Amino acid sequence: MPTGTGDIDAAILEAARQSVLDDGLERTTMSGVARRAGISRPTLYARYKGLPELTSTLLTEELLGVVSALNPAPETVEDLIAALVSSAEQASASDLLAAVLRTDYSYAYTFTVERLGSAQLRIVTLLEKIIQRIQTSDEVRIGIGSRSSDTPEVSCISTREPRVLALVSYGMVRHIAITATLADKALEGLSTWQEELARSLRGYLVDHDPQHQRVRRT
Repeated sequence: MPTGTGDIDAAILEAARQSVLDDGLERTTMSGVARRAGISRPTLYARYKGLPELTSTLLTEELLGVVSALNPAPETVEDLIAALVSSAEQASASDLLAAVLRTDYSYAYTFTVERLGSAQLRIVTLLEKIIQRIQTSDEVRIGIGSRSSDTPEVSCISTREPRVLALVSYGMVRHIAITATLADKALEGLSTWQEELARSLRGYLVDHDPQHQRVRRT
């Protein structure tokens, strides 16, 4: 029986995950999760108001694991875009995510629209730090001498507020990871959702203003 706070939290999430995978979301109950976790129902309800909140946390932790696995950290904006697309692809292949969405797509709405909990904020903070490092690296790279005419142009990340860039980028990844199956069918024969996500992220994250680039290079 778990005793420490961290042990209890981990036991709850593992019990809920296994219940959803083994029995399906429709047969997963708070009582069943408490039994699997080896805790009392009051202990469980002290942390989660009900199954929707617990399920949303499970989905968040699933994406958190994928995004946190970005190693080594992207060093350029193009590296970041590729890593985010890869993260979305991994998340869309999640058995847990599929099991939840097969049962009740309303959980996806709750997860994508209604709440931005502590775990999701951890993802945003991670992305914010990565973006800050890329912005600093771009400024250093651009400031070293003049670029010769035969030097390939390298994309620079936007200089907008890193927190905003992180929030919007994460929103794109989170949304497409959940709707990837539907998007794939809708785009069949035309494109793939991975390509469209990369285009969207590139349009948002890359600094496309030539005049702005010239100002930064002086």
